[in-house]
Amino acid sequence: MRLSGHFVSVATLGFLIIVNVVLVNSDAYTRGARTFTGVPLQTTLPWAMGVAAAGCRHTRRIIYSPKGRAWRAVREDTIAAQALGIDVLPTRLSAFVIGSFFAGVGGSLYGHYLGSFRRPVSISPIPSR
Repeated sequence: MRLSGHFVSVATLGFLIIVNVVLVNSDAYTRGARTFTGVPLQTTLPWAMGVAAAGCRHTRRIIYSPKGRAWRAVREDTIAAQALGIDVLPTRLSAFVIGSFFAGVGGSLYGHYLGSFRRPVSISPIPSR
């Protein structure tokens, strides 16, 4: 949380690679690189769109709240936000938690819509024989 600028992107990509390697190599818990199938189909497209609309409504309410204004202040200028009396670390952590929550809800809806969780297929520019 002390990083800023391009360093946040590099740290995030490094963390993504570490988590990916750990999850792929732990066959006992995640089945490794194989697809996790058999997920019950409990989501329809209208249900997912309703959840997305509710999420957008709640996000809009959060953005225009005092906490949302603090998020924007920290995003735009950390030093100015500190000068206004905003604690930067809890503000960044709360934004991260809210973003992670919505990403988790979206991922779970997507998995229950498809019926499986799978790794993205990489497309090779060279055709295989």
